Amino acid sequence: MRTEAKYKVGDKTKQLSPPALCLIPEGVAYERNGGDEEVLVIRFHMINWSPKEILFFPLKEIDPFEALFSEAVSVYERKEAGYLFQLSSLLNKIFAAISTHETEHLTEKAYVAAAVAYIKQNLSDASLSV
Repeated sequence: MRTEAKYKVGDKTKQLSPPALCLIPEGVAYERNGGDEEVLVIRFHMINWSPKEILFFPLKEIDPFEALFSEAVSVYERKEAGYLFQLSSLLNKIFAAISTHETEHLTEKAYVAAAVAYIKQNLSDASLSV
């Protein structure tokens, strides 16, 4: 049985179900309790932007991100010239992909919500059709 991990920062606790990505900014103290999921930890310093608190990204599927994570691990393990720049690029690609993935999901939700609202408003209209 897989259990969900709980992340505690200060007095706030967030429960996270796999698959998910958690971005923990440098210098933010936290506790992780429970959860028997596999965890891949990549520590890096963000140059352009860093959140002030832990960000959680629940994912519907891991497949779009798995190849990028595998490539990041491989680049780190080889440690060839310029590997830190390659890692930075890959991690930014991962967050960009997650952002795009989540935005598409929200856009779909907004589209469905608009359609449902339209149907409710026009339900009595006899000309309403698919």
